[in-house]
Amino acid sequence: IAMETYIRQRQLIMSPLITSHVIGENEPLTSVFNKVIAAKEVNHKGQGLWVSLKLLPGDLAQVQKDFSHLVDRSTAVARKMGFPEIILPGDVRNDIYVTLIQGEFDKGKKKTPKNVEVTMSVHDEDGNLQE
Repeated sequence: IAMETYIRQRQLIMSPLITSHVIGENEPLTSVFNKVIAAKEVNHKGQGLWVSLKLLPGDLAQVQKDFSHLVDRSTAVARKMGFPEIILPGDVRNDIYVTLIQGEFDKGKKKTPKNVEVTMSVHDEDGNLQE
């Protein structure tokens, strides 16, 4: 939602013929977005910026074997949930950032803000839960 708003504010509409980018662990998704936004060629007849994700079945070794055309040495692999408390320099993380539009957060009697845990789900256009 935040990216759509940003694109609308910049009045940037992407051409559907723009080459898709496969990103590796050395190129964050944000840098790909910045390159696309800064692109000189703008087609005002397009629909916007499309990002597609694909869930591949199996463990990492099986996915690398079955989908070698999609997963190579430069593909970043997201770790399981439950990151360590301390993030070391050079530690590779593939986080997804979400903008919360609204919420009510009760601090109780504490003066410092609490951490917020958010549970998300993905739904299609008709509101059906996707698994």
